Parts: sequence; structure tokens; C-alpha cells
Amino acid sequence: MARPTPAATDMEPSSRSSPSFSPFATMAIVAALVAAGSASVRADEGPASGASLSANRVGYGAPRYADPTQSTISDAVVKRVGANFSDDAAVTMVRVTFADADAEPGAATLQELCAERRVNAIVLADVKWQGYGAANRYSRPQDIHVTVGLKFSDCSGEVLFSGSRTKTTQAYFSKDTADQLAGGIATDATDELLADVKATFAKRKALWDGLLQSGLPLDPGDGKFHGLWSPEASKDGGYRVAAIFRGGPAAVAGLKVGDVVRSIDGKDLKGLSRADVLALLDVADATLVVDRTEGQTTIVVHNKKYADLVSTLGR
Repeated sequence: MARPTPAATDMEPSSRSSPSFSPFATMAIVAALVAAGSASVRADEGPASGASLSANRVGYGAPRYADPTQSTISDAVVKRVGANFSDDAAVTMVRVTFADADAEPGAATLQELCAERRVNAIVLADVKWQGYGAANRYSRPQDIHVTVGLKFSDCSGEVLFSGSRTKTTQAYFSKDTADQLAGGIATDATDELLADVKATFAKRKALWDGLLQSGLPLDPGDGKFHGLWSPEASKDGGYRVAAIFRGGPAAVAGLKVGDVVRSIDGKDLKGLSRADVLALLDVADATLVVDRTEGQTTIVVHNKKYADLVSTLGR
């Protein structure tokens, strides 16, 4: 079966105030969030270049920001994410560095990062802030607005959770710095988002266990076939390939991100729900008719079950 979650691979910041949830895939991060509340984080900061992926490891970080206040807020948010993992949870958090804010990581970059740092999932924090109104004698604006976004993705770049929160504080009569004021409400926003994550994924232990152990966000006992690609409904009636797991059956068969699948085993996808498409993909061999820039082609994906995927991918 294909990976059943619509997702963007470009990691665009979410504009929603509530999280989106992928029913198929739960992140390794959830193991810690479910197990505990605030605590210190076990972080691995050492080099891991050239090493293979390791179980129980989750990368987390944020883009680099030119604005010093934004950078300070971002650092507070990232530390807060780490602080939500308990010492006894079965997760090792690995602080990672992303490119500048204007160049958020795409699927290829994420997969390289996962391999280099030996992580099975990525948490990306994003922050924005703005001061409004005339400044007081302490150079504080009347109000400060902060928006915090959290994105959880697997190493293919598929977004499994995306949420954002906006907070506002009155600053005009405060003697605290803008950094202090913004950092405080950013921490509150982050805590709310992490609570959403905990509530969302607490019911799906089997799914996050698969990702935690192998990097594959699948239920090890579901007994289904998987091609490790994500179908996303397109406006013209087909299903766009939104993400592909490197080395998985779909990638080996030659399917590409951006391809639009028109039919599966002769069944036209126009008018079908996503659930219908996923049911068609739960077979050992799926023949896909695909539209791409250079024309239409036929691709046969030899799907595999969880245990075979783990063995084939060396996980």
C-alpha cells in the first residue's frame, strides 16, 4: 500500500492554527511526548557523518535567521521542543542545523541530513515576530506578535504533523526587552503545539513504533503492502506523487515526486477517494499509468510488507 498521507515535500510554513494529522504515520518524537512531560533532553551533538540510520533518534532544529530577535526566539523554541522529552524515554534527540530561513529543506536535503546524522525523523521549528505601534522610551513597541510553527516529517520529506500558534503580548509599559517578551509568548505557543502533538499521536502507538525502530512510519503488524510513496489528490482528477522514500519500492520502480498517477491496475482514479486509491495500492504488484512532463508512461511498483521493507532497506 502507498503511504496514505497527503503531504507537501517543500516544507512550506503552515498557516493553520491547528495541526494537520496523517493517519498512517506517527513520528518517533511521539514516543517521548506520550511518555513524559517536561524534562531534560538526551541530545547527541557529536558527528555522525557516514554512519547508518539508528533507531530511536530524532533530529530537531530551526532555520538560521538574520534577524537577531528572531534568532533568539527560535533558539528558545527549539530548546523547548527538546525539553519535552524525558530522560527515560526511548528517544535520543539530535540537534541539527538547517539552511537559512529562505531555503527550507526539500526532500533530498532531508534524506541526506537523516543519513548524515543517523536520525529517523525531523522536527522543524519556524518562528515569526512583529512589533506594532509607536515605541516607548524603552524602545518597546505597543504590542508584540509571535507565530510559532512546528513541522514533523519523515526522512522522505513527507509532513506528518503541521501546526502553528500565534500569541500577542502588550509591551509598551514593560521594561523587559523585546527578546524577553517575544521569547516568553513563543514558549507558551510551543507548549500548546506540543500538547497538540501529544494528544494527536497518543492513540497510535503501533505506527510511531514502526518509525521509531526503522524509520518507516508504518504499523509493523498491519500486514499490508507498501510502496513507500504518498498520493495527493490533484485538481484534474489524478493523484500526484507528493513524497517518495529513498530506496523504497516506488523509488526503485522509477516513480518520481511530481508524477501524476492516472490509473492503478487499469482502474481510472478520477472520482475516487483517497481511501479508494490506498485500497487499490495494497497489492504485491501495482501497475501505474503516470503523467509526467515528458509524456505518459507505465510503471510497475513491486510493493512489500513491513518486514521485507526493513530487510531490503537495511533498517
